[in-house]
Amino acid sequence: MYIDNTVSMTRWMLAEILTLLFGIAFIIYSMMTPELTPLVLGVSCFVVHVLLLVYSPCYFHYNDEKDPLEIRSVTAFPLFRKYRQYGILKKTIQSYEITQGMFGLQKFLTITIKGLDPQTKKSTVKKIEKINISILKKTAVEDLERTLKRYVK
Repeated sequence: MYIDNTVSMTRWMLAEILTLLFGIAFIIYSMMTPELTPLVLGVSCFVVHVLLLVYSPCYFHYNDEKDPLEIRSVTAFPLFRKYRQYGILKKTIQSYEITQGMFGLQKFLTITIKGLDPQTKKSTVKKIEKINISILKKTAVEDLERTLKRYVK
């Protein structure tokens, strides 16, 4: 199973950049003219930009064709990006959970894995939390759930 949302993530990043640039341009234009319309457009662009920042869309890559699952997550905001990459052995997955936030607009994946701590040689349980899957299509989320169910013990 291979899931990659590069195209939709690029659209979200473009929307973030354009709303910021249009907001700045409209506000500068409103200072030059006595009209109220450019100011309203500029402020509304800034409000949309802030909502996009709060929504925080992420690039998500999932590949389970090899033994360690490849999961990558990168925020779409162009300035402060959080690069997260995980290589998870299929036999170590204990459970997974998909939670929703911000009135159902955000979706997060949490995976619980079990393995040996390399320092103490004891069995440990670790949670990989808040992997953002908000902009995945519904079919991609269902496929992700279906493939993760196969590996849960």
